[in-house]
Amino acid sequence: MGNSTFYYCTGLTSVTISNSVRNIGYNVFRECKSLASITIPDSVISIDDYAFYYCSGLTSIVIPESVINIGEYVFRGCDNLTIYGYENSMAQIYSKEYRINFVAFGKEDIIGDINNDGSITIQDSTELQKYLAKFVDFNDKQIAVADTDKNGDINIKDATQIQKYLVNIVSSLG
Repeated sequence: MGNSTFYYCTGLTSVTISNSVRNIGYNVFRECKSLASITIPDSVISIDDYAFYYCSGLTSIVIPESVINIGEYVFRGCDNLTIYGYENSMAQIYSKEYRINFVAFGKEDIIGDINNDGSITIQDSTELQKYLAKFVDFNDKQIAVADTDKNGDINIKDATQIQKYLVNIVSSLG
């Protein structure tokens, strides 16, 4: 994503990052104060300086293992942020260095396992549909595993992806 693409888009609440994106550029989401959560796709290898600078509404971000570089001041001003990622990843190293809350995905975290029972079933798709209809709230872990197509947006396509997985139309999630 090019430098300063969404700079100061204060009304931006969600964004889907294409799986073809390899770099989150300098200042891309700077001061997008309404952006609450985002999932970085596995295609991304670098997040440049100031990319999420003062995105004060940002509370959760999922950073995949593919990210091997995170620039300076990327999350400055994101005071309520929790970074989700994998142990010993750049996300964890960065979180520790900049004292940002970090939650590591463990082996028990399965993309699509919304109810965290260790398996993917129709109940997971149903729970996701309830969440989308605003009948239930999700905790941060549920939000992180709900993005089954890893496009950075949780929507009905994720519930459908679980259903396709259950009937073997797709072979994997995430």
